[in-house]
Amino acid sequence: MEMFKLTKEQIVELEKAANKMAKAMEKVRFSFAKKPEFKKEQWVVGYSKTYKKEIVRKIVAVYEDTGYATLDQEYLVISFDQLRHATESEIAQEKERRTDKKLDKLLLDLSNEERVRLAKKLDGDHE
Repeated sequence: MEMFKLTKEQIVELEKAANKMAKAMEKVRFSFAKKPEFKKEQWVVGYSKTYKKEIVRKIVAVYEDTGYATLDQEYLVISFDQLRHATESEIAQEKERRTDKKLDKLLLDLSNEERVRLAKKLDGDHE
């Protein structure tokens, strides 16, 4: 095998060409792979690097051409291969978590007088 030297410019050009080729091959691979069908408003489970656990979220946008979806709450953009459809029990738990979060916020925003009035109403004491 004959050895030869490359200039830095030639190396940079070769690396650019290799990166371009790798991206093209990835598109070809992705186009032949069976794509999961995700639609806007579907509940899915994905891994959150922020929370370091799986999270249940709703899809707010789907990018079929790139294989990514945007999820609600944190507006996390995540690839299809990191998503799966959520089960009914996972959806129910997430809806309950969201409702509890909203109620907690409402209760924290109440004044002390409003809390006392609410407690009386819940106990059946109607002023």
